[in-house]
Order: sequence, then C-alpha cells, then structure tokens
Amino acid sequence: MLETVSEPQRALQAALREQFQQVRVDESVPWYIACAPGRLDVMGGISDYCGGPAVGLTLGRGTWVAAQQRDDQQVHITFARHEPGAASKTSTWALSNLYGPDGVRDPQDFASRIARLGDGWALPVAGVLHALLALGYVPNLGGGLTLAFRTELLASGGLGATAAAQVALMEALREIFDLDVSLERLSAVCHYASRPVCRLPSGNMDPPIILMGKPDALLPVNDAETEPLPVPAAICFWGVDSGVRHPLADQKQRQTRTASAMGARIISAIDAGARRSSSSRGLHLADITQFAYVSRYRDRLPTKMKGSEFLAHFGPLDADADPVEPDTVYKIRSRTEHHIYESQRCRQFTGLMRRAARAPHAHWLQSAGQLMNSSHWSYGQRCGLGTIETDVLVSLFQKGGIEQGVFGARISGAGAGGMVTVMASNNQRARDTVASIMEEYESRTGCKPVLYEPGGCGARQWGARRITAPEV
Repeated sequence: MLETVSEPQRALQAALREQFQQVRVDESVPWYIACAPGRLDVMGGISDYCGGPAVGLTLGRGTWVAAQQRDDQQVHITFARHEPGAASKTSTWALSNLYGPDGVRDPQDFASRIARLGDGWALPVAGVLHALLALGYVPNLGGGLTLAFRTELLASGGLGATAAAQVALMEALREIFDLDVSLERLSAVCHYASRPVCRLPSGNMDPPIILMGKPDALLPVNDAETEPLPVPAAICFWGVDSGVRHPLADQKQRQTRTASAMGARIISAIDAGARRSSSSRGLHLADITQFAYVSRYRDRLPTKMKGSEFLAHFGPLDADADPVEPDTVYKIRSRTEHHIYESQRCRQFTGLMRRAARAPHAHWLQSAGQLMNSSHWSYGQRCGLGTIETDVLVSLFQKGGIEQGVFGARISGAGAGGMVTVMASNNQRARDTVASIMEEYESRTGCKPVLYEPGGCGARQWGARRITAPEV
C-alpha cells in the first residue's frame, strides 16, 4: 500500500494531490490514488508484437493517478510531468461523446471527436473508458470522472509510459466501480484503447510487467514459464535514455511491424502450398525454429517487395495489423528474420538468468550479455531501428566491457532512439562506469542521457488508496 512510499514518492504524491485540488474536489465523494511503474525491456522488445517472448522488469519511476466520480456527466482529465515548471494539460468532454444512436460509439468516431477538441494527447486514457463500455466491463460511467495524472516517465523513451497510465487508471477505477480486473481483462482493455481507438501498436509485454512486476525480478511474457525470475544478485539492469528519437521513428517502426507481418503471411502461404493464404492468424514467427527458417523459408522470402505486389498476391493483412501501403517497398526477409532470431535469443537469455540465479557463474552472465549485444546489432542491421546516438552509447558500454563491470547493452523498446538497457555488475565500480559513460556520451553527442533504475512494485501490489478531503 502507499503508506510505504519513499521520500521522493511522497513528494510526487503531494504534488499530485495539489494538482488534483486545483481541478475539482467534491468533499463528500472519496477519491483514489493509484500508481503504475514504468517497465524496462530487457530482451525481446518489438518481437512481442509478433507473439514472441520478451522479458522485462519494473522501474523505480512511474505514473500516478488520482480519480474521483462526478455528477455532471463530464470527464475532466489533467496530465502533468513531475519536473520543475511542467505545465498541466487539460481535457474536458461530455460522457455523451462515448455514445452514438445505436449504443457505444465506433472507436474511430470517438477518437475523432476527442481529437477535434484538441485533446488527442488524452486519447490513450480516454480510450480506456471507451474500452470498458465497448467490452461490457461496466454498464456506464456514472455521473462522470475527474482524473489527474502525474508521470515521471518520458513518453518517447520506450518505458511503457502509455501502458503505465492505462494500468494506473484501471487500478483506480477497479475501486470506484468495483471492477473485476484480471490480467486478461486488463490486457484486453489496454489493447482496445491502443489499437481500435488510438491506432497505436499494442504488444503483450507491458500490461503483465506493469501490473504484476516485483522489485528485483524479471518477468517473462509470451512464454511457457511466466513466473517472476529473481535478478541474479551479482548483476543489475539499468535503463539509460539516449535523449534522442529518430525523426522518422513512427514510420520506421510501422514499416518494420508491417514487413514482419507480411513475412508471416508469406510463410503461411508456403506451408499451405498455395499462392494465397486467407489469414496468417495463429502463426507466430516466434514458433519457427532457426533451423526451419534457414532450411525451409529463408530463400523463399523476398528480400524486398512493394506493397502493391504483396496485396495482389496475398491480400490485406488482418485488421489488427498495420495496413500495407501499396507504394512502400518493404524489406521483408530481414525484418522477419529479426523476430525469429530474437525469440531464440530471448529464450536463451531467460534460461541463462535462471541458471545464474541459482549459481552466478561468470560464464552464464557473459553469455547473457553477448545475447544483448547481438540483439542490439539485429535491431540496427536487420530492422533499421538503430540511431547514431544509441549506437555510440551501446558501443561505449561494450568498450567498457566486463573489466569495468558491463556485461552487455542493447537498444530497447520500439527502437529508433529512446532507451538503452544495460546489464552490469551489482557494485559501485559498475555504477561509476555507467556514470562515466553517460558523461562521455553527452560530451560526444550533445545529448543529455537520463538514468532509470529498477525497483518499482507492480500496480497490483501498490493497490489503490482511498482518500477523503480531510486527509488531503
């Protein structure tokens, strides 16, 4: 519960209360505070969009929300970053925007209405409210809601910032509406809010880690074994935000996702022995072994293919996927190959972590670090999701090497800038090395890196705290 918060978290909680007080507080109605941590992608990253395994952990920074019911049929949302001088964003709209003549409004119609208000930034959390109604998890939203968010997470850093806000909101609403919020339901809400409403990519990594993660534990997802895995005592993981996001990041990431989905469709057609496959649903690239890929599929996958040619031969992708753009040339083989090899790397990494947790032999840790280095190379060379700056940062960590307490490093999340994950020794020498490398990186690139440390509790462990006006 929140009574155990640290001093920095007390300051953040106090700032959230002040922010909430400035919005509107009905002293006769209780309000709730919930917190969800950011997550660090340790291995797997973008492959989780293709059903591949991933492993991550919770961070010591996160997103907080204060929530209270209203009686005027309005939704009022404020959002602020927890940094000096950060201004709040505000969105206010009527509950009627959620409904059309035939019931709950079409998700894209709802999104257009919120965007026309100039509040597109609020869509990821507004989408949660739409999802609760559309999926039938609540009959209505009562008389409305006041929601105040405060975050320590950079939106572009690949930290699961959007999912953290959604999960925190769901924990607060769980108390307000007495909701059944299982992990399955939470994942469905986050996916619905991201895909049909916001048209954003939605993988399976974020909700489990952000909801169920534990301090000093890795959490595998999309794999047979999903129990928390203690981080071996000899090591720790840090996230270093590069301070850079490629100007074409969204386009690069979208094309990579689409190209790999096209690869899965072509492999389905190969297996079916037909020119056209009705659907690639059920095929995960993670299920294809490296041997099967090399011996059966690799030479039959085109290195490149124009979108129009693919559509003529194989038809459109599933509705949940990013659409194939007819005039775009997609690099299908390399993008598909990344997911197959990354899935294998992730499973090997998890196995090495399990061995090292039982007996931290240097060999296990060094092998795990090498897998991280290979993942970084594949992000850049197979997927085109590297940047000069993240390559510089990872190279500096790799140059430090085991002698300086660094086992491996990789660009993480969706790539194209953002976060670098570092695996290092759990001692002061390694910490000093990380600090020194961050200084050198800033000197070389002019970009100021930000360090993120692990240690946060999952949102379910935090719960939601009921606050009444006299306690504020």
